[in-house]
Amino acid sequence: MRSDKPTTDEIARTVRAEIGRLLESTRRAPIQVLDADRLDALGVTSIELFDLAGGLEERFGVDPFEGSYSLSDMRTVGDLCSAYCDACADSAARDDLLQSSRRRAEARRRQLR
Repeated sequence: MRSDKPTTDEIARTVRAEIGRLLESTRRAPIQVLDADRLDALGVTSIELFDLAGGLEERFGVDPFEGSYSLSDMRTVGDLCSAYCDACADSAARDDLLQSSRRRAEARRRQLR
């Protein structure tokens, strides 16, 4: 897991850039990717989407599709951005809870000494 949490803007830029790279590599033409763009209209296949999700999981250290999101429900670039933003936020919240729990446990151990 990453120690530095990406911002919403960084996540969105990264997702759009990765989709753009994918499309440029397979279509041989540069393309500007917008949040409102439909993935199917861009020509992103389900296999490409699966590969893209794997790369983004590696990049961000989270998998939004092991929780409340389904990869098959991703219709637009914005949907994909939102899924990763939410997963990163959930991850940060879990990290904060874990850190708080560790601090409380350490405080209890100090009191017992």
